[in-house]
Amino acid sequence: MTNAKTALLVLTTTLVAATAAAPFDSEKIEALRFLGAYGFLKDDGGSLSSDNATSLRRALSLFQEYYQLSGNSALDAVMLHLMRKPRCGLADIPDRVYRPIARKWPKTRLTWNFQVASKEISRMVEAAFALWAANSSLNFAHDPLRPDILISYRTGAHTYANRRNVGICPATFDGPGGALAHAFFPSGATDFTSEIHIDNSEPWHVYLNKNPSNTHHLLQTLTHEIGHALGLQHSMRNDSIMFPYIPDIKNQFPVKLSIEDILAIQNLYGSHDDGNPTARSLHLRTVQLDTLQSHTVILDT
Repeated sequence: MTNAKTALLVLTTTLVAATAAAPFDSEKIEALRFLGAYGFLKDDGGSLSSDNATSLRRALSLFQEYYQLSGNSALDAVMLHLMRKPRCGLADIPDRVYRPIARKWPKTRLTWNFQVASKEISRMVEAAFALWAANSSLNFAHDPLRPDILISYRTGAHTYANRRNVGICPATFDGPGGALAHAFFPSGATDFTSEIHIDNSEPWHVYLNKNPSNTHHLLQTLTHEIGHALGLQHSMRNDSIMFPYIPDIKNQFPVKLSIEDILAIQNLYGSHDDGNPTARSLHLRTVQLDTLQSHTVILDT
């Protein structure tokens, strides 16, 4: 009888310990997948293994540094909460071994198309491109037949929208939440078509006004992804349109570019004022979304 009670006690203790450890193990695996997907953890011969504590601590330290989080390189609730928030699907730290630091289009007049778009969505795409055009030398025009930048709704595992791009897109959408969209950087070739994929399973708001709660403003995400399609990487500043995570609902509208965004796009393509060598002011141009007309605010430099 004593031996039976002892065996039962050992079994119960083991089950309790396993149950208590399960949530942490699942969260640890979740964090490893996230850190690997977004460039904080490289798979250098086994670094993605959950047993490699040193690699995990370094990756968590990089994540904390990137997003200015306090901590001691240990996984905590604050980090998990941020990892689970809706965001862009592109890596925060790109693999610079295989990808140049910056690529740009060899021209400043670019065309675009959003596949089978409604009137509201087309107007929103125009507004997103207008924000970048107003603050650089770039010009954009709608061309449904031969666009330089092709935008489409995709879902789950998906193909490219452009028929010339054969095969399956390497990035898979995971349903509501998580990655909202992803884009492809310009290759530098004149005949290249960049694509922007928007997750069709998300609750998108497609009108040029403030979006209700429990929705994502499509204009915010489109402007961000167009930045990638023009050659911009993610920014660590949370006031930048190129910050990986979408803002809280109260800050998703109006959509605007930060000074960092403007300097970044002008470093690639120049500004409207490049032909005037006497200009000594930084022109911050925004777009009135109701009319798609631009106005200028001059900041002293």
